[in-house]
Amino acid sequence: MTIVKRFHHIGSMPLMIAFVALIASALFPACSLFSSGLDDKQQERLDADVKEAASQYDEGHYDKAYKYATLAREIDPKDLRARVIQAYSLMQLGQNDPFFENISMRHVPGARQLFEDVLKDSPNEFKARQGLAIMAFSEHLVFHDKKMRDFLGMELELRAFSEKVSSLKTLSPNDPGFFGKLSDLRAEYDNFRVRYIRCYETRQYFEDAPPISKNPDPKLKLLTGRTWAEDSTYVDAIRFDLDQRRFDDAAATLATLREGAKTCAFYWEQRSLERLEYALKLYTQLESGAPWHAGTKRDLAFVHVAFGQFWLNKALEDAKRDAATKLANIPAEREAEVIRSFYCDEGRHDSELRPHVKREFADAIANLREFVRLDEEREKQRVEHVEEQEKIAAGDESNIFMNNLVGRFGEEMQFAIKEARSYRKMTILLLIELYTFPIYGVQDFEQATLWVNRLRDIDDRDPIFYFIWASIREQSGDAAGAIEDYDNYLARSSIVEDANRRTVARSRMDRLKLEAPQKN
Repeated sequence: MTIVKRFHHIGSMPLMIAFVALIASALFPACSLFSSGLDDKQQERLDADVKEAASQYDEGHYDKAYKYATLAREIDPKDLRARVIQAYSLMQLGQNDPFFENISMRHVPGARQLFEDVLKDSPNEFKARQGLAIMAFSEHLVFHDKKMRDFLGMELELRAFSEKVSSLKTLSPNDPGFFGKLSDLRAEYDNFRVRYIRCYETRQYFEDAPPISKNPDPKLKLLTGRTWAEDSTYVDAIRFDLDQRRFDDAAATLATLREGAKTCAFYWEQRSLERLEYALKLYTQLESGAPWHAGTKRDLAFVHVAFGQFWLNKALEDAKRDAATKLANIPAEREAEVIRSFYCDEGRHDSELRPHVKREFADAIANLREFVRLDEEREKQRVEHVEEQEKIAAGDESNIFMNNLVGRFGEEMQFAIKEARSYRKMTILLLIELYTFPIYGVQDFEQATLWVNRLRDIDDRDPIFYFIWASIREQSGDAAGAIEDYDNYLARSSIVEDANRRTVARSRMDRLKLEAPQKN
């Protein structure tokens, strides 16, 4: 799930990848409950395993983190730290629900159950409550971006097959190219059939269920209401009808599969929306209990962005239908651009969904701004803490051990500050994008400019500033200034690292240069 990619994407990472990167940061400096009733040797082993589990998690080795947390729980099954690390590790590995563990050769709880068990023992455990919220949002992203979009893509592909079948119906076997087109269509359909069957094998046609490696039970009902045996017959029948040149039968069966794909897409869209609403509820509860927690503000902003994108997609669908009656001959290659422009023009298109879009993105902005404020305060505290420790160490220069310890502490804090700034930079890039483009309903060039300056304070060497300034100037009608800044960006950016954004910059420059004479 990404916000509309107008900065392609300014933050350099799609929203989903950015979200996963953020929750993969150090989560376990401490937990609120610790073990008791162990002898010194057991406690030492337990602490060592927990420390190693946390270290492996922070380095992104989630399978190893889960392994060490499991070893810790063998010493003390109730150790809260180990249970939380186990749950987060499983969540990162995609094991939210009970699964069969190859090492122990038995079914074990997934992340969801582990979090819920922790909350039974410690109802206010922040990390467990946060984990359930993260899980709900990540499941929304999976259902929406993966499952729903897969079926929407399938429906479009089936529609394209139907159009090609219809074109063959108008030809005679004696017409030049008939057999070549038929051969190409059969080969194309064979490739599609393999991918179609894979959707069954990964259980995307079913309600929530873990992936399996073999075909599902032929008797199980699918989301379409049919069985696998029935649908597989349809899939095979289309290939047979093409071989026999029974194009009417092939078209009818394709229509049946298209309706099935749309049914599945609608189902997963609703499941996606349910998880998003649940994530909003959980994050709102987290925020009310910990208004000082910057990460909660950031994640809540992402949830509002996802809601805004949901309503925006619906609004653009309505705009597309309205545009079909009011606009003529929209070039296929410019359809998306034309529809966005049509939607933004309130004089031509009156959308009842526009207030929903604006509200969600405005709420996202409020939380993003608050995250930046809290994060800057946290950085200031870190810097002051380092300076305080350095003053203490400077008072006793003969204490080499203390000076080395303070030096290492300072290095760790500098690393933490650098990492936090990279996340804050991404957040500010998203803020600038929301303020720059009218499609989000919160356009404000003055605020966009202010946040560009804030971004410059973090890293004034990044050439993306020129790209951002160009985008802002382009949107505000300053074509000459936009061309100049796009040109500056191309001169300073990396051909390798910034290849995609450079392509966008060059394309926009060319378009602006072509449009300029027409406006004069």
